[in-house]
Amino acid sequence: MNRNDENKFLTASQDIFPISMVNVTLNIDNKQLICNTNMSINNDGLTVLMGSNGSGKTLMLKLLHGLIIPSTGYILWNNQKLNHQIKLQQSMVFQTPVLLKRSVGDNISFVLNRKMRSNYQIDDILEKVHLLEFKNRAARLLSAGEKQRLALGRALAIKPKLLFLDEPTSNLDPSTTKFVEDIIKEVSKNKTKVIFVTHDMHQAKRIADDIIFIDKGMVIEHTDSSDFFNLKNSVKAKSYLAGKIFL
Repeated sequence: MNRNDENKFLTASQDIFPISMVNVTLNIDNKQLICNTNMSINNDGLTVLMGSNGSGKTLMLKLLHGLIIPSTGYILWNNQKLNHQIKLQQSMVFQTPVLLKRSVGDNISFVLNRKMRSNYQIDDILEKVHLLEFKNRAARLLSAGEKQRLALGRALAIKPKLLFLDEPTSNLDPSTTKFVEDIIKEVSKNKTKVIFVTHDMHQAKRIADDIIFIDKGMVIEHTDSSDFFNLKNSVKAKSYLAGKIFL
């Protein structure tokens, strides 16, 4: 495939925003884990899914990504159901990196090949996540922080329109956390919509443009970040921000 063919492929991508959840529920083992949810997410800014452990943040993220199917209701991407073209425009980084049992460079080239691009970008991507010197090293030999940076680089390699991140910094040291946050903020300003799961209020305050606050599988609030943290919100959100435990 030559460069012109690549460009034709890339420009053929379809618009996937807004993402709409309509009367979505999720039941597992006869237990409702996501309650009747209606919301819309546009392509502006960095959206944080926030709530306590077990609130349903990760399940909501997987629903939005299309990894799991709602029990009732439906999700639309620009008024369309999930299809192959939409899938190609999304990437996800998990809390625990899922890497190929190959070299660092091969982890990037594998994704680029699947996207029908050549490998000329590999070094640029690895340099962006500060892993170029480890290009030929086995990915399994990387540190936890290096593995997460590789997972992020691989996710960004396809230049997704939509990037999902499930608590990607929860096991990282402060320096690596800042590095990852800086990259995420940069890409969110360059036509990549970022949806980020965290229970860290300080992190959410640093990076979020808007907050989706979830409690017991319900979306309690979807509001501007500054409004959320200025306590112009629900009783449950106020309790959460105050560090109170509620059942």
